[in-house]
Formats: sequence, structure tokens, C-alpha cells
Amino acid sequence: MSRVRKASLIVGIFLITAALAVFLITEVGIRYRYKTAAYYVDSLVSVMPELTDGIPEKRSDENMATYEVDGLNFAGIIEMPDYTLKLPVYGEWDTAKLRAFTCLFSGSANNSDLILGSTSDKDLFDFVKQISVDDRIVFTDMTGVQFT
Repeated sequence: MSRVRKASLIVGIFLITAALAVFLITEVGIRYRYKTAAYYVDSLVSVMPELTDGIPEKRSDENMATYEVDGLNFAGIIEMPDYTLKLPVYGEWDTAKLRAFTCLFSGSANNSDLILGSTSDKDLFDFVKQISVDDRIVFTDMTGVQFT
């Protein structure tokens, strides 16, 4: 076998191995993020009072109640039943947390101007391009008030 063939074979094996490693690391990361999200959702649900339906109304104070779990402050839970998804909502905008959590960008559910952000990478919010106007989205704040 010539040197060029050997070098090509070695480079090819290396590239296939590297691609497989990247794929496995990505899949493990996605599963970890889902487990982490489920842990925080369960933690938040366990401390919420009885759930009630919310009616948006203008308030002068846009601050939303937060609850701390493991040193992280959460503003509530977002649920999308059509996608069997429940995610914790981190209580402030933090781009470093976007891969792990949906984050509160601005506004308040009470004032009907709540803006949340997340990534659309292949992880927690990868279905974002499929969302339609008819899809139901429920935000539950830390006082147990649900806004649909």
C-alpha cells in the first residue's frame, strides 16, 4: 500500500471517529438538558401553591415572583402540551443560560407583554419552526397563576 493511501486511510478513520464522537457528545448533552429541565420543573411544581387561571391586567410593577433552586432564580414554567414539553423559565435574561433554560427577556405575564427566549438548536426548543397559531402555550408563574 502506498504512503498516500495509508495517509488517506488514517485521515479517513480519524474523521469518522471525530464525527462519531461529536454526535455522541451532542446526544448526551441533549439528554442531560432534558433531565435537568425535568428536575427543575419538578422542584418548582412542588413549591407552587394551588394553580389558578390568570387574567392579564396592567400593573405598574412588572416584577415577577421568582423562586431559587440550587442558587438559580426561576420565574415559572412554560408548558406546550402539543409538544409534551414543560420547561423551567429562568428569572432573568442570561445568554449563558440559554442552552439550558428558557429565559425571561422582558415583561410580565400579568401585563400580557411577557417575552421569553431560548435557542432553537437541536435541543429543548428544536420544534420552534413548527409552532402554529393554534398551539396552546401555558405559562405558570411562581404564585401558581396560569396564563394561556
